[in-house]
Amino acid sequence: MSVWQFLALFCFGTYRNFTPAELTRAANEPMPRVWLIYMVAYATFVFGLDYVASALAGPALFIRVAGDLLIAMMVIWVVYRVWRRPVVRTGAANLAIVILCIFGVTFGMFALMGFLGLPPAKVLTETEMSRMLTSWTMVLSLMLIFSISRTVMVEGRLRELAETDKRLEMQRQMLAAQIQPHFLFNSLASLQQWVNTKDDRAAPLLESLTAYLRATLPMFQKSSIAMGEEAAAVRSYLEVMRARLGDRLQFELSVPQALESVLLPPGILLTLTENAVEHGITPALRGGYISLSAHVAGDRVLIELADTGVGLPPGGVPSITPEAPSAGKQGGKGGVGLANSRLRLAQAYGDAAQLEILDNPAGQGCLARLSLPAGPPFSAPAAPALNAPAPADST
Repeated sequence: MSVWQFLALFCFGTYRNFTPAELTRAANEPMPRVWLIYMVAYATFVFGLDYVASALAGPALFIRVAGDLLIAMMVIWVVYRVWRRPVVRTGAANLAIVILCIFGVTFGMFALMGFLGLPPAKVLTETEMSRMLTSWTMVLSLMLIFSISRTVMVEGRLRELAETDKRLEMQRQMLAAQIQPHFLFNSLASLQQWVNTKDDRAAPLLESLTAYLRATLPMFQKSSIAMGEEAAAVRSYLEVMRARLGDRLQFELSVPQALESVLLPPGILLTLTENAVEHGITPALRGGYISLSAHVAGDRVLIELADTGVGLPPGGVPSITPEAPSAGKQGGKGGVGLANSRLRLAQAYGDAAQLEILDNPAGQGCLARLSLPAGPPFSAPAAPALNAPAPADST
């Protein structure tokens, strides 16, 4: 702590100048009622002790009570100011307000005394004045102690939020890292085999895989991504898989331009698409068809990814968590990728997002339905034009 910070702490009860963003994030909760109850009880106790030893009565007592009430109300008001903005500037302003208020109340008491024609000795003796100033000083000290406590509280909350952000970021990176290897290893293995056998499919696969990597590698460095960007990555992935599977895979993407700016955790749609291909289309000898669509339903954005593959396993999707990935080895769709998707949706949206894996109502296959809130704060500025084909086409 610097010398200036120490002087600010000693005089104003705070030593920090939090930025508006820090205050919005860490100091926006309402003031607990217990603080108000404590301040009122403290002021009542301090002033009450003074009145017990006081010989004042009549108009003199009324003047004294009115002055103490004004000081107590002022202190409670400045404490509310400190709660909202515990910065040095607020502390300095509060100290000035308190001092001016004390002098103003004192001047007003003597002015009222003169107006009522009371001799000074009958209103406040030297002893009474000393007791009054002592009481006011004790209440002022409570305000300074509260200011220090609030500053430390906001600092602690900021540290807690920073640690939470670091933990979530590390978790996000770990979850994102689990999405890519399986698909990449299989694609590279197919590419190596086709190159060795001089298969004509090697060149288209390499071209599609390059486009996929160009679209996805920067994506996982972000905490969120616009749906339009992720749809372009999904298209690249499906192009790679179509190069591997041939006519066994057909797909259609339909993302309206108005919804391209909706924010998603990176890799959510890729994970659902990979599940549809690996667990729905690939096991089916006849192959199948995948469609990705998005639309607004009331105050929700619905994203649906349907396939005409082998469908859900008996009993539906198993309940799997990232901490227990082995639970998904036996049962079709699901697995760590789906559990990670749900976890990252919870991190980004809380309880406002739902992900369901259902039987395809159109017939054979499976439907993944993602429901998100529509509009701010879950939407981003309009995304730039994608270097991909139009968002709605049939392949």
